[in-house]
Amino acid sequence: MASISDPALYDTDPKNAWQRLKVRKTHKEYLAVFASVAEWRERQAQTLDRPRRRILKDDAIQEIADQKPKSEDHFDRLRAVPKGFIRSRNADGLMQAVETALADPDAHAPPAPPRKQNPQTPAGAPEMLKVLLKYVSEDVEVVPRLIANAADIERIARGETDKDIPALSGWRYDVFGKKARALLTGKLALSFESGQVRLFEPKS
Repeated sequence: MASISDPALYDTDPKNAWQRLKVRKTHKEYLAVFASVAEWRERQAQTLDRPRRRILKDDAIQEIADQKPKSEDHFDRLRAVPKGFIRSRNADGLMQAVETALADPDAHAPPAPPRKQNPQTPAGAPEMLKVLLKYVSEDVEVVPRLIANAADIERIARGETDKDIPALSGWRYDVFGKKARALLTGKLALSFESGQVRLFEPKS
């Protein structure tokens, strides 16, 4: 309820449109074009009374901000922008928005978001989790990748607890996630006996 009650979710001010998108880079030219094209799309969507992504997809905004096209031919070479789009009615004002942003990036670039520091992955943790994953997958007779993939393993090894990690919710948590967290916090240990993996709780 807190999420859907957030006023920012329903903010339709074109100047704030960029905030609904993921900022992938922090240099000023990218940010200036990124924010300007997002604002342009919002204004077009409101003027034409059409969904934003029917005007221009999010990926196209990212590519335009990254490539900074300066001509119709350059727009036509972008993969995320339909060929010929720049000459259509829907694209009215788009090239001007890019040109204006590039002419004065300082005036059009929003503040760069702070960079997130990626926590270090403890040495050996991913390997231990992979052994555990193989053990539990054989126990429940489920293919390992259906429980957790390589990206999940890395994130869990770094101590991330986000519920958007599939292995940390639902049945995956019951068969693997719970044991993985216990293993990383020392509440569960692995050993090998006669070539077989064994799980046990270390003695205090």
